Amino acid sequence: MSGRGLKRHVSARKNGARLPLCFVAVSVLLVLLIGLSGCTGFYGKNDGLSGCLSVRVSDWKTRAFAAEYYWDGFTSAETLTIDIPDEYKGTPVTALGGYIGTGVPTPFTVVPSTNSQLELDHADFVVLSQLEDDTVINYEEIYFTVNIGKNLKEINSVIRRNIPIRMPDGTVTVYEIDYRFNCSEENRTFYSRDGILYNRSDDKPVAKLYQSGSGEAG
Repeated sequence: MSGRGLKRHVSARKNGARLPLCFVAVSVLLVLLIGLSGCTGFYGKNDGLSGCLSVRVSDWKTRAFAAEYYWDGFTSAETLTIDIPDEYKGTPVTALGGYIGTGVPTPFTVVPSTNSQLELDHADFVVLSQLEDDTVINYEEIYFTVNIGKNLKEINSVIRRNIPIRMPDGTVTVYEIDYRFNCSEENRTFYSRDGILYNRSDDKPVAKLYQSGSGEAG
């Protein structure tokens, strides 16, 4: 074999060896991208409380969302007001509800304060399925005012719950929770009118807040 033919033969073998390596590199990249696509960036190490509101912060501290509001069960104007902060420890709060870990839905919602680490005096929360058969149960609609700041731009998940509380006379009142919204005029995504939250883009109520199926029984 001539020198020129030998060089062509060696070159072909080298090029042939490169092709599988390219496939391996692309495959590894695809696996990494698939793995990352299932990660939300919210793994809990920066989470905390803003008053009685649980705030979930991304691991890179680039964004945060409002999650559970721990209600003490009393009905003063103060406890029925939820302030969504513009920022939590320097991180903008951009959403109501969100996803944690590999995509677990975590809604913005009101929950009994007994579910938290807060040392609060609270009402006598009960579980309906554990009540005596002759317990008198009343139902009452109650509204929480949600004050939204300028940075909020996403409504991911909002749940309305029914929370039962035993009254001093032994009866149980099931509070059917709903929300009224008060939005900062500086917010470029939403605005509020008469307690309803609207999109600035189309002047329509935010669908995720008012579509059927957004409630949850207590």
